[in-house]
Amino acid sequence: MSIALVENTIRDRIINGEGFVTKFVDIGKGSGKLNNGVLQAEKSDKYIQALSNKATFLDKIKLIASHNHKRQLDMMSFDIELEAGRINGTPQTLSDAQHPTFTDASFDAEELRALTGLHRTVLYDSIEGKNFMNTLTNTFAEANGLALERILLYGDKNSSDSSASSGYKVIDGIVKKVRDNSDIAVEEIDLTATDSNPLNELRRMIDLFPDKYQIDGGMACFVPPVYRRTLHRFVADNKDKYGDVASITTEGTLIVEDIPIIAIPQFSTLRNGFTKKPILLTHKENIQWLADPDNIMVESQFMLRSNTYDIASTMYADINFAFKDATSLAWLKEA
Repeated sequence: MSIALVENTIRDRIINGEGFVTKFVDIGKGSGKLNNGVLQAEKSDKYIQALSNKATFLDKIKLIASHNHKRQLDMMSFDIELEAGRINGTPQTLSDAQHPTFTDASFDAEELRALTGLHRTVLYDSIEGKNFMNTLTNTFAEANGLALERILLYGDKNSSDSSASSGYKVIDGIVKKVRDNSDIAVEEIDLTATDSNPLNELRRMIDLFPDKYQIDGGMACFVPPVYRRTLHRFVADNKDKYGDVASITTEGTLIVEDIPIIAIPQFSTLRNGFTKKPILLTHKENIQWLADPDNIMVESQFMLRSNTYDIASTMYADINFAFKDATSLAWLKEA
């Protein structure tokens, strides 16, 4: 098969909308855009699914799909007292209305882009033939998901880390937002002491958490893999002593006081000036990330000079948490 035939096959696949690529549109030579076309997701949920496929943290928290890049979190709570409608048969007048409490958290999504290059001979040599572009787009989406997860974790608009990608400096990630805005004091879980008890360290963190968020089974603790491994071994070795507090299910899920302990690989991949591994204890509905499905683009351009295809992606995203007393942060101190 000639190179020209490979290129025509890929072009026809794009034009015919096969896979989850639906249209090929000339976007001209606008600033910051590739000049040969846009691949718009036919089913954006599939792209987002590929995006979060390997992004463990994003896959476990709540996704808000929104075309509005600036929006308030739709969360409110009530703390009311009931008054008597009648006393000894006499109707009573209610006092002032007891209004709900609305959160002041909001999303402010920013544009995030990525660019990669692929030599034309790769397309020729690929055993997948005309399916290769779909595979490339899916693989690129997964890589974008990992990069997006890192930014939504470690973003800091005030960062002075010159080695960090610019994407980290346009969004404040969830670690910074919880550190700066949570009502619960930032803790430290210390694994360096010779008599360290990783279970009791975590239970102290749980004790600071309001009981009202623990009653519906929606709590989760996101931890670095090294801490989950240490805690798993400790629970397994001391099940006779702590069996009523912590357990390991037949599927291998580690549970402490009815709270699943979920290892997040990116918690061990620190970025943008963060030097301590985070531990997040929260309600799973509390942390939310926003993506705009209608503005996810994959762009393609063939570069004659380098004999490569440039593939770029564009999307808008942000992350936040709804209730300041429903998320707790700790730093892991390890030997």
